[in-house]
Amino acid sequence: MQKQGKIICIDWGIFSHRAIFSSIKNKDIPIEYTCLSMIIASLRRVGVNPEDEIILAIDSRGSWRKKIDQNYKANRKEFREKFDINWGEAYGRMNSLLEKLDMGTNWRQVKIEHLEADDIMAVACRYYADKSVILVTSDGDMEQLTAYPNVKVFSPLSKRYKVIKNPYKTLAKRIECEKSDNLVNPILNSQDYEKRKQIVSLLELPDFVESQCIEQFKNFQSKYGDLEEIPFRSMREKIGGLYNDKSKVVTFHSCITAKKKKKRKSNDKRRKKNDI
Repeated sequence: MQKQGKIICIDWGIFSHRAIFSSIKNKDIPIEYTCLSMIIASLRRVGVNPEDEIILAIDSRGSWRKKIDQNYKANRKEFREKFDINWGEAYGRMNSLLEKLDMGTNWRQVKIEHLEADDIMAVACRYYADKSVILVTSDGDMEQLTAYPNVKVFSPLSKRYKVIKNPYKTLAKRIECEKSDNLVNPILNSQDYEKRKQIVSLLELPDFVESQCIEQFKNFQSKYGDLEEIPFRSMREKIGGLYNDKSKVVTFHSCITAKKKKKRKSNDKRRKKNDI
């Protein structure tokens, strides 16, 4: 019987932006190298098998959410301008890296006009409901998707799986206020609530979002890559060895155990403090 592979969705924007920002302090290290290095490090911890599907979820410009609320991410441009970064050049280099990854690997790339990586990853959770889906991202919005039993979120920052006790509580907090997306206006009535929920919720997306993503997933064809297209010899070697290297794999169970231990230690400290 053929093994059923898992779906690994990589939030491309998280890695590309971290690589770009890292260039402020590490100007001698190419941002392409940094980006690839971080992605490979996360994949090694998730563990990749030949039957797995790796999907790069890529943001498109002009999110559909801005038509609902003009404040949505309206502060991003001002934030970027604070840094001494040639954004046009940086984005151009990241796009070039995507082209090389498309030619050099069997990884899928999904980018749809007016949709965000969040949309693509959310629909993937539902489309591949019969498979294990791992979302590789540090975006807190993704935590709500652990409401689906087949979904886990792996953070490239902590290098561990997130153990989410109540994903619906995560969603509720983001409806109330989502500072990272500049959604800070108070919810005053049911109309405000429904408007914010439509923007923030990944558990319910408009039909045009769902259908466009599903069409992409359905049209996936067999794909092969030539590793020689990948920049940097060390990166080619690491990508080529992903299927065989299990030395860095982190399990979800180990993350649950670690969280319980941390909670016990915290409780012990609290009790000792109260006893003094």
